[in-house]
Order: sequence, then C-alpha cells, then structure tokens
Amino acid sequence: MKCLLACLLGTVSTVVVTAEIPAAGTPLSVARSGGQSTRSLIAAVAGDQKALMVSGLNTVPAGNWLDYTIALPSGGTFRTGSASELGTTRQLPPFTVTGTHSVVFTASARTTQTTFKIGLTAGVALPVDGGPVDLAIANPGEGARLSFSGIAGQNLGLGITGLALSSATATSASIARSPAPIPSVFHARHRA
Repeated sequence: MKCLLACLLGTVSTVVVTAEIPAAGTPLSVARSGGQSTRSLIAAVAGDQKALMVSGLNTVPAGNWLDYTIALPSGGTFRTGSASELGTTRQLPPFTVTGTHSVVFTASARTTQTTFKIGLTAGVALPVDGGPVDLAIANPGEGARLSFSGIAGQNLGLGITGLALSSATATSASIARSPAPIPSVFHARHRA
C-alpha cells in the first residue's frame, strides 16, 4: 500500500532535522540530496521581529529554488516563502507567540542536490540624525537589516556611502514599512 501510494504521489520527501537556526553570527550550512527536506528550529519570543536569510543557494541542476514553511509551536503555519538564485533575506512579521517554531526547507521537485546557508538577522538600530552604521556582507545572497523609527508625516532621508563592490556584484536595497508600533526596516542585499 505504501509503495502504491508513493507511486501515485510521486517522490516522497525525507525530512532531515538540523540544529537551531543561529539568531546571530555564522549561518548554519546545509547540504541535501534530492527528495530530502530540511527541518530547522527558531527560538522566538512574541513580538520579536527578525529576517530569515537563505544564502549561498546552489542547486543541481542550476536555477532551481527552495521553498520554506515556518510553523507555529502549535503546528499552524506562520509564514511561507521561497529563495532562488544565490539566496534571499526576507523580513518576517513579528512572532505572535513565544516558543520554538519549526522551519521546513524543500527544494523544487527536479533538484538532485542542494546546498545553502540559513540564519536570522535581528537588525541593527539606525539612529535618526545620528552617525553612520558600518555593515559588511560577507557572502553572496546574505543581507543586512537596519531598523529605524519614524513618525507619521516625518520626512527622512537615507544615504549610503562607502559602498565597495566587486566587478561581478549586484546590490539591492529595499525599505519595508511594518505596522505600528513596529519600526520601518531597510534591507540591503549583496550578490556576486
């Protein structure tokens, strides 16, 4: 019966459990064969707001993607998304409950091998009318997260200086407004 069900549904994925995703510092490295998913953990406190970073994404064949689902401690879905190319940094909404959230990463169906790094970025506070903040993005696909608070109707300027890029690098930046009272967030991403 199992074989019949597997044959009807296609390839059955094996979930491999890894360690907790680091809240800061060195991202967790992952390597998987085709048909294997990765389950990692995020320790979160209600109200925390972080960004999920998937970097150094490499698939065989090239050009495939990685889907992820973040589950609440109760098992319900908190957030879904995907990463492609070298990776991505996605801002998560504030965690709604305190506890251990699981994240399952699944490569696209035609992928035979996948390697990637995963981490969380809590962000660095950027003072309004304050001094600059130095950032370094070490690996392609990784991101930096800066947060700043503003008041409705306030006009703020954002400057980037001293940006050093290699000849094969693309950098993108985006600003996302979070619901009040959560501050706005600036994302910068480096790709090689």
